[in-house]
Amino acid sequence: MKANHALAVEYCARLLRFNTTWCGTINDHGQVIAHVRRDAVAEFQTFLSAESGPAITGPSLAALALSRAVPAGSPTGGNTGDKERVLTLLKLAGAVPTLDSAQNRAAADLLAYDGEVYPQDGCAITLSVLLRDAGIDMPLIYQAIELGQHLHNVRKWEVIPVGQQVPGDVGSTCGTEAHHGFDHIYLVLKRLNDDEMLIADNQSTQPQFRFASGQGKTPTKFFLRAT
Repeated sequence: MKANHALAVEYCARLLRFNTTWCGTINDHGQVIAHVRRDAVAEFQTFLSAESGPAITGPSLAALALSRAVPAGSPTGGNTGDKERVLTLLKLAGAVPTLDSAQNRAAADLLAYDGEVYPQDGCAITLSVLLRDAGIDMPLIYQAIELGQHLHNVRKWEVIPVGQQVPGDVGSTCGTEAHHGFDHIYLVLKRLNDDEMLIADNQSTQPQFRFASGQGKTPTKFFLRAT
């Protein structure tokens, strides 16, 4: 192992794909943040992808470990599989390192897609990346209205009225037609009351507060929930 660096890194990466209980450091966010260097993580990520390339093309190490934390035998698609992945989704979106990783990759995807500079128009692609990191099988989607339609029509997420939202729900300000500059989509991390929430989206590098009623922002029209 000491003589073959590539073998050592790939061996560890393969173990982490199956189980993380053996590695105290990866299970302690404090140790990860304190001891893991960005260049080391970037190198590690190249071993976690089917194709070698820049680290930004693949999910973070923590994201890969969390997305494989669903009990063996659980479905990986459809309503039941999505619901079981919501806890992983909340962990990824609620932690600054994994949210930052998702936003960085979303920014690269958005720039390559239409030349848009993140975070402008980056809410849908950010949430798409987070959903994929959590193990939910879906394409990269760049419009908020299209992402909501995909979750409802394809993934069969249920529409939830404003005021009944819970952590893991996806909030949307979209109507029946796209309205650029007003359409937005985000993930609810914590419900404080019927109106105020802690959410994750493209507009902040860390979880932030948002009101369903808007209060200076576009009001939320409905929520979507994996059921």
